[in-house]
Amino acid sequence: MSHIHQDDRVQHTHEDDRMHTIPHVRPRISHETLTHLGLTSTIANEIWDYWTNFYDPTGMITRHAIDPPNPWGFPQLKFHVMVINIIYRALLTPSYSSDWEWFTSMKVAGLSSEVQAAIMDPNFTYLWRSRSLRYWIHETLYLRWTGLLPRPERTS
Repeated sequence: MSHIHQDDRVQHTHEDDRMHTIPHVRPRISHETLTHLGLTSTIANEIWDYWTNFYDPTGMITRHAIDPPNPWGFPQLKFHVMVINIIYRALLTPSYSSDWEWFTSMKVAGLSSEVQAAIMDPNFTYLWRSRSLRYWIHETLYLRWTGLLPRPERTS
């Protein structure tokens, strides 16, 4: 497990209170990555099955980092882009006025209760209502995805 520090300006009673644990998920294209992103086990299984059995009969779409590039030079399908697009397709379109609709939409799309609670934090209602649900889902999943990218070692 890796650790990252929270803001050091916040007062803590114990040194360990300032640490968050990030799982080592290697390779990043894995079933474990899907659960780390905050998907329920049901949708994670469906997406992983889709990815591992992906086949485009035209041969025009290939999987990035898995399949050889296609001979026509079309862009390859990236794992994190595919995940976000599948979530988008399952997403209902909630109104801005109903918290219940936002929660329902995220549940139907397969987001974990942890991610739902993080997006809908009542302390930040003014913030999450400033953008669409799609925006916050994209930002949340993408932030978790980029958190899995290798980081250069600090030199100090």
